[in-house]
Amino acid sequence: MNSRICSFIVLLSTLGLLFSATSLEAQCIPTVDCNANGLLDSCDLMFGMADDCNLNSVPDECDIAAGTSEDCNLDGIPDECEPVGERRLSPNGAPQEFGHSVAIAGDYAVVGDPGLVSIGGFANSGSAWVYHRVGTQWVLETQLLPSDPAADLNFGEAVAISNDLIAIGAP
Repeated sequence: MNSRICSFIVLLSTLGLLFSATSLEAQCIPTVDCNANGLLDSCDLMFGMADDCNLNSVPDECDIAAGTSEDCNLDGIPDECEPVGERRLSPNGAPQEFGHSVAIAGDYAVVGDPGLVSIGGFANSGSAWVYHRVGTQWVLETQLLPSDPAADLNFGEAVAISNDLIAIGAP
């Protein structure tokens, strides 16, 4: 008889767990479901189905979609949650002398690249790269090239920036 009582208690306990899980699921019926996955956003966060790196009780993907957080590198992590520190800037196929000279003013950086750029068949014409900081990311704005390329011009040997003015030196 004791085994029947124990089985009955175990069965009641199991039913209790099922009931509480069902109640919990019922609490997750969406009223606010920014990512349209059929669950309340707070339940997404509680069950680990969504991240909230900035701890504002809104799933990160919803912060990004709503524009309350930026995601410049499109990795699904709001920029304010990305690590801040050393970053390596380099355009695709960055030449060997990229970074020979650097100047920063506010949210803009100019990086000189005096060698290994061939423009119109002229070796070492040089260039400079302009970056704009958006959040914690440095975004490439443009590559500046000499208006009169020549061999060994070394445009980008020196760079300077002040407010909205950029100067590029070529020895």
